[in-house]
Amino acid sequence: MIGIYTGRSPKDKYIVMDENSRDTVWWTSESYKNDNHPASEETWKTVLQNIRKLQNDMKFEQLVEWYLKSIGGTGIYTPAKNESSTEDGDADRVAFFEKIGVAIMVQAKKHTDQTDSWAVDQIKLFKDNHVFDRYKTILWVISTCDSFSEEALNLAEENQVRLINGEEFAKMIIEVGLDGLTL
Repeated sequence: MIGIYTGRSPKDKYIVMDENSRDTVWWTSESYKNDNHPASEETWKTVLQNIRKLQNDMKFEQLVEWYLKSIGGTGIYTPAKNESSTEDGDADRVAFFEKIGVAIMVQAKKHTDQTDSWAVDQIKLFKDNHVFDRYKTILWVISTCDSFSEEALNLAEENQVRLINGEEFAKMIIEVGLDGLTL
């Protein structure tokens, strides 16, 4: 046995077929069988609506944790709320990927419309004040928002923070499959 079971079969790869992927993904067909099955935009929109309907921040953070485990996170660290002052930053989840020596630090925001630069500031400060020596650190802000402010976009680019809005996160969830998801 190699690794842990995530409940996902490598033969069940679903990708949202939209204007970007329609002509760039080699989809399975009768003449060419592969693992790239299309998920409709309607499915994607349903997943997005369900993410946005989660009752509270904690449910959204649990969804983020489930996703990180689904992509192979071998250990998830949940910093205690108010563990440190706002000057020390904040992360809602830190996922460790032991085999590749990576830690993904996530600031999760259940926002509507737009997320501003405060989320980027918080995850950057968290990284600056919490060193995990054995790991290459990757910073993410995952939000249920539609977009990020211009200031957030600029700050994220300067600090190598990946910004993931609600639409992108819904697609990411579909791509890993929904097996084992309970909220």
